[in-house]
Amino acid sequence: MREVISDVEFLPTDTKEQREQKKRIVDKIKADLEIELANKSTGLLSRELKMASFINFFKEQAKKKSPNTKVAWDNTLNYIIELHGNKLKFVDITENWLE
Repeated sequence: MREVISDVEFLPTDTKEQREQKKRIVDKIKADLEIELANKSTGLLSRELKMASFINFFKEQAKKKSPNTKVAWDNTLNYIIELHGNKLKFVDITENWLE
């Protein structure tokens, strides 16, 4: 996969400070992409995914179930929302939470 950083343009008129600042921005974007790729290859979740809504994910998964299974998923979802609210995120799902 190839990523292009098009938001940062180095111009001949840039001062040394501007070039250094742009280089820092590019290096940060590059480091973030490398972390994201490493996380994907090791099965780890990115910070963005950790902050995603578990409730929305669960609802989408429930839609894919057969009618009989969907009833169980809907009941489970209602129970989770009753106990933990409608804003449960993946980051909130810990070993303790599962127990």
